[in-house]
Amino acid sequence: MASLTDLAREHTDLADSEIDHLQRLVASWGLLADLSFSDLMLFAERRPASAELGPDPYPGDSPGGGAGNGAGIVVLGQVRPSTSQTLYRRDWVGRILHSGERPTVMRALMEATAVEGEATSDSGPSIVRETCIPVIRSGRVIAALAKETAERDMREPGELERTYLDVFDRFATMIAAGVFPFTGDDDTTDDAPRVGDGAIVLGADMSVVYASPNAVSALNRIGVHSNSEGRRFSELGLPEAAVHAMFATKRPTTEELEKFEQKTGLSLLVAPVALDAVEVLVHPSNQMRTVSFDTLRLIFAEDSKGTGYWDPESGLHGPILVSGGSPNWGTSRFFAERALGGSGFRKGMHTLDVAYEDGIEAFVACNQNAIGFAQHRLPRTKPVKVLPIGSDSAAVAVDARTVNDGSYPLTRYLYLIVAKDHSSELPDNVRRFADLLLSLDGQCAVADAGSFPLSAETLRAARQKLGLP
Repeated sequence: MASLTDLAREHTDLADSEIDHLQRLVASWGLLADLSFSDLMLFAERRPASAELGPDPYPGDSPGGGAGNGAGIVVLGQVRPSTSQTLYRRDWVGRILHSGERPTVMRALMEATAVEGEATSDSGPSIVRETCIPVIRSGRVIAALAKETAERDMREPGELERTYLDVFDRFATMIAAGVFPFTGDDDTTDDAPRVGDGAIVLGADMSVVYASPNAVSALNRIGVHSNSEGRRFSELGLPEAAVHAMFATKRPTTEELEKFEQKTGLSLLVAPVALDAVEVLVHPSNQMRTVSFDTLRLIFAEDSKGTGYWDPESGLHGPILVSGGSPNWGTSRFFAERALGGSGFRKGMHTLDVAYEDGIEAFVACNQNAIGFAQHRLPRTKPVKVLPIGSDSAAVAVDARTVNDGSYPLTRYLYLIVAKDHSSELPDNVRRFADLLLSLDGQCAVADAGSFPLSAETLRAARQKLGLP
């Protein structure tokens, strides 16, 4: 069977960058089919020279260079849902159609808006509901994504169905706005998630709004048995780095909890014990008042198109002296994932200790043109300036409130990880250590060491996770 790329190059005028956009879309659209309980098809306009069908009896006019040249359309892709029965048992990929055979598709291509109508299925019900969503890249309609659904009965949909359809509608809006799929996403489908694996929806405050039954089962398998809705991952004793990264970068992030239990026969308990923040430091003479992630990428990222020299607004002249921890250190990997969108670091970065005063802090204090990242510490013993993260008035500074509520974007949890036999209690020495860390005295020690204590609610959840009273 011909690939999407082969079909697009043979039948359409799509540019390579537009084909790449469609490749990224189909790499993740199994998830979209599951969320919509529908078959999905991807249609594109054929180039005028493609005339195997003869003259199109339904030619249209296309405002702004869209569809309607009379050459018909081609099916570039097709995916079936795992959450519902397919309406298309035959493979439609590569099929050539006159525009009149799919008027809803043509309207979406021509009008650059989502359109609802009817279509003919090759199995099951002969007439199906069709919702066509324009796939837009750089302001141009390059394809139409068709959601093919059987007529719904009159029953009231359950919470799972309502939630999944709502999430699909959000993706559809992003596709029509040209912001999904994300630029730079991998275009392979290996291990692509399906809704059947379990789905959790988070709200704007990072708390769980909805967890599907399979997600609840997955949480149970890793030791989370309490109700998750209305609570953040950290309150459930789960790592939250990927969630923070996703909210900060507004891009997908991946974090895999290894199947430790299957490999070792031991259960793995993970509980937060403190909050930590990573700060961006500059010399006091630097006139920058804030710094955004976009600016940090220009300065630190290895694939940056930045000049490597200070902008005049900084009040400085000359090359930027970039400094940070060793790329293999946890703090550096966290900064790269959260602030740089997963990029590596610029060549020539000065690598120094990020935790102690004789490392990054001293380097920045002694070099007017330096900028670096380091773990939060109070008080800073060297003369450096800590920049709030964000754009101008929306920038967020580091303090106990912004770290605890997650609004400071370079916040992370520090965890205690314990491996134990299923049938046994925590070893006595481990229990005493955990009890101390998660006590009032222990949290005061956390603050004295330069990190941030847990909130009362997170502290209770962590103690519960470890079986502490």
